[in-house]
Parts: sequence; structure tokens; C-alpha cells
Amino acid sequence: MRSNGSFLPAGAERCAAGRGYTFSISCQVLNIKSGKHLLALWLPDKSPMLRDDHNYDIQLANGGSNFSLIVTDKHRFNVFATIIVIE
Repeated sequence: MRSNGSFLPAGAERCAAGRGYTFSISCQVLNIKSGKHLLALWLPDKSPMLRDDHNYDIQLANGGSNFSLIVTDKHRFNVFATIIVIE
């Protein structure tokens, strides 16, 4: 599932480096097939000129976390979980 909507709460753009923040997001995913799926965030630059340049995507980093990246020609996805769906 991909969404172009904004899920972050108001003021999230003011998050400062070196501080921890917690956000809660709920969504319903319909018609997902059985198997392993990666749960990832794409955090592009707000500027339309930089949106599709992966060099300007936000890359998550957190000590002790298991974040990984999927990098394409246009995007950088922050992968933070693998989920298993069983029908």
C-alpha cells in the first residue's frame, strides 16, 4: 500500500535532531496477499523540485534500531519491519 497522504501530526516538521519523538498511525489495508511484506516510510523533501531526488529524502537513524534502506533511482524508503500476512 502506498499513500500520498500526510499521516504526521501538525508540527511534526519541527522535530529536532537528537530528540526522540513518538507518532501513532492507524490504517486499514484491504486485499493484501499472504506472505512477507516490508513496512516502510518514504519521507520526501517538501519541495516539488526535490521530491523525486532520493538524495533529499529523510533517512531515519536511531541508535540500536534495525532500520534498513531500499534505494531506487527516485526514492529512499526507510524499512523498519517485516510483517507476515496469513489469509
